[in-house]
Amino acid sequence: MKTYLNWLIIVLIISLNYSYAQNKDFQISVGSHLYITKLDWSIAGNINGTDPNVLSELKYDNILTIGPELKLIYPVQQKISVFFAYQRGFTISGMAKDRDYSGDNRTDMTYDESFSSNKGNQSSIKLGGRYTFLNFKKISFNAGTQFIQNKHRFYLLKDEIPDLKTTYDSRWKALSLNLGADYFINNATSISSEVTYSFFKYYSKANWNLIKDFQHPVSFEQMANGNGWSIKIQVERNISDQFNLYLSMLSGKQSSSKGVDISYYKYGDNSTTRFNGVSYYATGISLGLIYGI
Repeated sequence: MKTYLNWLIIVLIISLNYSYAQNKDFQISVGSHLYITKLDWSIAGNINGTDPNVLSELKYDNILTIGPELKLIYPVQQKISVFFAYQRGFTISGMAKDRDYSGDNRTDMTYDESFSSNKGNQSSIKLGGRYTFLNFKKISFNAGTQFIQNKHRFYLLKDEIPDLKTTYDSRWKALSLNLGADYFINNATSISSEVTYSFFKYYSKANWNLIKDFQHPVSFEQMANGNGWSIKIQVERNISDQFNLYLSMLSGKQSSSKGVDISYYKYGDNSTTRFNGVSYYATGISLGLIYGI
């Protein structure tokens, strides 16, 4: 924990993220983020969603990740810009709970175990563009679209079981629509907001490494479609001719519809059941600098 905090402090000092002034053409942002996330999913007893309707569920709670972020913005024309953004996060704390049931509606519990989830990683890639459709003296409005790919590796760990290294890898591929506004409080300070709605394809794979009946390294896979939303607010403060300091806050949720879960066994046939869906929640802050060229 101490090592991660020292690393975060160093990154924050080096990469105070800055936003470029209006007269700059090309913007490079470098910063650090701190996110708290939750993820939960469940499966049914068969492909029809019965016997029971919730057979097993897994919840990852209060997963805390920290890491660097990078964003590049290039204005193609006065009203049109394209951007690329990348984030990388490392898990430093979190918990998980695994439960199984034999009755419908989470009755007749047959298994209930808590785990640590203080290890893992996260990455995000965004590529998109935006168009400013209204521009006044102090406020402007924009719309855009972006392609997003988010990946997250979760662990199930127990100190008393050192060989337990269960992993769950999630991947979200999304096409998003964005609406935003930029308000210039004065020559040195601005605030921006953005609302995003996404349509995504979800895929996950897991390695239940101590369950001998499962194949390894892929014990089961899950697939579904879904949608989600996020809200971001960012404050920028000019600190020199070329550098701005920024602080941003983000909150969002993604949920899938029903899908398919395929389990792979060492002996016997593979089994397919209904994936009841997945929900993902994220809240966080970012701090950094933007440099305008």
